[in-house]
Amino acid sequence: GFLLTMYDARTKLSGQVAAEVRGHFGPLCYATVIPRSVRLSEAPSFGEPVLTLDPSSRGSISYRLLAAEVEERYGLGQAPPPPPPPPAEPAVVPEASPRLRQTTPAPAVPGPGGRGYGVVTRIPAGLGDAWPPREPWS
Repeated sequence: GFLLTMYDARTKLSGQVAAEVRGHFGPLCYATVIPRSVRLSEAPSFGEPVLTLDPSSRGSISYRLLAAEVEERYGLGQAPPPPPPPPAEPAVVPEASPRLRQTTPAPAVPGPGGRGYGVVTRIPAGLGDAWPPREPWS
């Protein structure tokens, strides 16, 4: 479908473009229009989607309305599956070979305004055993 974005209701040009696009493409156009918004422009510089940066902004509300329209149009209104359970605590990791020392991963650094968005994973068990005991090219 076609989506009208950066729409500014204060200008005649936006209204004319919207009418022209809807007249040409008809039912392929979404009814939801994404307005021009300062918060939408700022979100990428904060490294966040506008939905988490400012959930009550016009842009956030418009994108949620668009998501509902897409769900309705394509029959996707099913609830997402629940998240998987957290992994069990790992077993004792065997001592790594002297050539490869395991280190503790850095803690997740919160994003702008204290919002965390990074994911830190543990080093896989047995990673030190994955290396050959001698140099492969010698």
